[in-house]
Amino acid sequence: MANTKINAASLTTLPARKQPYRDEIVSGLCLQVGAQRRRWFYQYRQAGKLRETTLGFVPALGLADARAEARAVKERIEIGAPVTVPPAEHPKDKEIITVGGLIDLYEKARTAPAKQKKGQQNKKQRGLKSLPKSLKAVRSGLADYINVPAKDFTKYDMRAALAKIAGRGAYQMADRFYGYCNPVFDWAAKNDHIEHNPCAAVEKIGPGKMIRDRVLDDNELRAIWAASFKMRTEGGKNYGALVRFLMIVPLRLNEARLAVHGEFLGGRIRLHEDRNKAAREFRLSLPNMALDIIGQGTATDRVFPKTQSLWRLKNELDDLCGITGWRTHDLRRTIATRLQDMGTPPHVIGALLNHSAGTGAAGHYLHGEGATQKAEALALWAAELEKILSAKSAAKM
Repeated sequence: MANTKINAASLTTLPARKQPYRDEIVSGLCLQVGAQRRRWFYQYRQAGKLRETTLGFVPALGLADARAEARAVKERIEIGAPVTVPPAEHPKDKEIITVGGLIDLYEKARTAPAKQKKGQQNKKQRGLKSLPKSLKAVRSGLADYINVPAKDFTKYDMRAALAKIAGRGAYQMADRFYGYCNPVFDWAAKNDHIEHNPCAAVEKIGPGKMIRDRVLDDNELRAIWAASFKMRTEGGKNYGALVRFLMIVPLRLNEARLAVHGEFLGGRIRLHEDRNKAAREFRLSLPNMALDIIGQGTATDRVFPKTQSLWRLKNELDDLCGITGWRTHDLRRTIATRLQDMGTPPHVIGALLNHSAGTGAAGHYLHGEGATQKAEALALWAAELEKILSAKSAAKM
């Protein structure tokens, strides 16, 4: 059955009909939907006669303002004052910013060129790599409201959008969606495109972003390493090699998966600023254990080709190693934790992981690469991993 209720999402989608739509909140407020325009009017009785006065048109006059206008007219009628409403013009040519248009404006503002020093990340550019993904989620989650005037999008609509995602059981995605929407509407409010940020008055619906803390033990590392050699297809064998590489070098998955042979020179890997999450050049001397996995190829050849179906390849590896619930990113955490237990200073581990030096004075003044310390820490881990792999599995208790 078609929706016949007036709300922010239905203002531009209610089908045309002769009978006006009546608001359930403010008695007497009606929306007349014709083939060419959508007119708000307030209907009332005066001296025994049914009368109406035009309040405005959609989308120039949104739901909240229409209700406010209707209440004002009702108050004048109740005290016996003349009903005086300024003539409403139909804004055929007037540009109204919709929710979709607001998202487009935010994207344009965020991606505008900004001056920065070479090798340093401007604050304005932080998060640009993940911006397309986050805005895609925003547009998807707000699909029912894309054509709604931005000023009419309220906290109730935001709450409904969150509830729709949570209704699918995707509670964590609901929290992420909230986190993606908040900066968009916050920017819009600060730049006077809307009055208030609707996210500010809405609580998260999900359990909060899950924080993973899994560190793989020796037996799990041995099982994963052994299983990585048993993958059946060519892509699977390359994926197995990729996993072994990540067990040695704590890069992020796509930083390693998309690597080409031209990025490995003189026993080092060199990732340009557009090839890593930190958006700054990253160089790291590699131990022989990692170099042996890379092999040979032309400068533009991928080191680990045909590894696109990650979920399928990961499931196959899980079946072979008998370990479930782990992620490739857990390898990165495992290396960092093991190095910490071995006495490696936190700042060296942070540099090895290509993390930011932080905020304040450290973030402004400490830009050294720590190449020697990083190489020593990685060599220390490679030696430890070789010991782990060569040892026999611990007996079952």
